[in-house]
Amino acid sequence: MMRIEGLKDGILSGQLPVRIQPTWFQNNGYAVSVLYGDLFLYFPAILRLIGISVQNSYKTYIFAINFITAIIAYYSFAKISKSKFIGMMASLVYTLSIYRFTDIYFRAAVGEYTAMAFFPLIIWGLYKIYTTETTKDNRIIWFPLAIGYTGVIQSHVLSCEMVAFFSLIVLLAFWKRTFNKNVLKNLMKVLIVVIAINLNFIVPFLDYMRENLKVKLFTSGNGIQSMGLPLAQLFAITPGGSARLNGFEMGMQKEMPMGLGITFIVILFLLIIGLIRRDKDDKLCMPFRFAIAISTLAILLSTDIFPYDFLIKFPVLKTLINTLQFPFRFMGIVTVTLTLVACYVVKYANIFYKSKVFWGLILVISGLALYQGLIMSGDILNTKEAVRIYSGEAAVMWDGGIGSAMYSPDYGVEYLPVETDVAAINKSFILGDESVIMHNYNINYNKITINLLNMLSERTFIEVPLIYYRGYEAVDIKTSGRLSVEMGNNGRIRVEIPPQYDGTFRIQFEEPAYWKGAMIISLISTFIIMFIFIKINKNKIISKLKIIL
Repeated sequence: MMRIEGLKDGILSGQLPVRIQPTWFQNNGYAVSVLYGDLFLYFPAILRLIGISVQNSYKTYIFAINFITAIIAYYSFAKISKSKFIGMMASLVYTLSIYRFTDIYFRAAVGEYTAMAFFPLIIWGLYKIYTTETTKDNRIIWFPLAIGYTGVIQSHVLSCEMVAFFSLIVLLAFWKRTFNKNVLKNLMKVLIVVIAINLNFIVPFLDYMRENLKVKLFTSGNGIQSMGLPLAQLFAITPGGSARLNGFEMGMQKEMPMGLGITFIVILFLLIIGLIRRDKDDKLCMPFRFAIAISTLAILLSTDIFPYDFLIKFPVLKTLINTLQFPFRFMGIVTVTLTLVACYVVKYANIFYKSKVFWGLILVISGLALYQGLIMSGDILNTKEAVRIYSGEAAVMWDGGIGSAMYSPDYGVEYLPVETDVAAINKSFILGDESVIMHNYNINYNKITINLLNMLSERTFIEVPLIYYRGYEAVDIKTSGRLSVEMGNNGRIRVEIPPQYDGTFRIQFEEPAYWKGAMIISLISTFIIMFIFIKINKNKIISKLKIIL
């Protein structure tokens, strides 16, 4: 909600795109929009601009993501299985999975559940590139994968890390196909397109990652391995639990529901009893076995038996593991890969067994997914207390009090300068000397206009209630001359005041020219790719529009 409100206020402050959200930390500003993809949050931010409450804007966003996830999952798995019925079943299984529900309704992990909407598209995109030859009628087989990666990049940085890891496994596992001229050419197109479209986020992100921010120092206070799932937790089929997350070594009582759920457990049971043929010559066999292998690896990575505490001792792996924060994040990968396994289970049944088995599996698996989703949503609606914030200590979130000692004192404030003590952030102005007289000032979001007099014959300073980020400028209103801006105490902006200065200057954020250049390249690239897609698929689009009309 703070991110939605911050985007809304950023737009009202005149920023587009929003880089520094002004609302956070008692209106001292926060660079969350530079370091965390929020492209899709512009939708609820616009709802806020037209007067819809922040709660209903967020709920509308959840509805939209649920709908988009269901559509993408249906499309992707239907294409892979070449069956609309399997696609519908897979959409139910994926959309109503326990981990995705937990992400939405227990953790409110907006970036992660938004990124999960695009996981099936990545699966379909990789499958299409590795199994389809490029023809005149199929010149953009790289398109689904490029859109899938773009959706994840613009949603959740840590999901990018996980998706990149498993994509690399695919490239290496099928290395003979990877270095096929046709496949390699399409993979290069994906790389170029993804970079071009996402430069607007990539360039500022990499630029600020060079700064001395708390995100570089983050470590999981309890030890990252202890935050993994115990094996027993995987097979918990009841959806009950709370939002507690204190380390699974304390036991599973009242922990967030993180298990596979009854749907995936039944699918695994079908594998164990040997429903699937072991025909080495079967063309379906290799991708199916690979899906099982990837699922197994992702499950292992999500548990507390994977040796994270040992691997973190190696400097090369330390940063990657620390940024992951929680091993259970891999359950997102488990969810999409086990959904793919479910598709293969049903597809094999359709090929090698009677049609009654095929339809029976479709109905059973779909029914279990619906049952699981309804039970879990019912539990959330009937047993979880509503959060109502009006005033007092609970309302501190609206002042940006998002730090939590649950993992480390700096958890949740990763994008602040290292020098910043969250508890000491305030709205005060600090003058460098008593001989400096501030006549008046005006604060308009993260723009501050100050009129003051420096009676000294030497330089002095003023510190203002804004968090310092590179890009802030102080410009004299009358002469357009620039005053020096640097970091002051507690990560605040400090402006150097020239000797005998008597005038008015404005402090505001101005993004670098190369950020603007990256944005222009992204916009042009997006329009070009859209034009190419529409041109190639013109006949299909026209025919579908005729059907709709």
